[in-house]
Amino acid sequence: MLYPREEPSHFGASRAKRSTIARPMPLAPVLDHNQRARLQDLALCGYIPRLGFLSLVNLADGTAIGTTWGVIHAGRAAMWLKDRIVHALMKRYR
Repeated sequence: MLYPREEPSHFGASRAKRSTIARPMPLAPVLDHNQRARLQDLALCGYIPRLGFLSLVNLADGTAIGTTWGVIHAGRAAMWLKDRIVHALMKRYR
């Protein structure tokens, strides 16, 4: 996902303003609720996306595109970071 701050309308209501009450939450429970609510013509839940998560996409040419906190990074350094994270996870689960 290259644009984590965009919120498609099918994820629920418009973006809530940040406050002490509104906390980021995983998408799966909200998406599940909204799909069931849509089928029953009930009210949809709003979704507040997590800000600051790291997303890395391999471009298959030795480079990658990464984004975090709305900043986009591209190049070999992003690919190095992606490989390092993947290898650490693989090592942990072997």
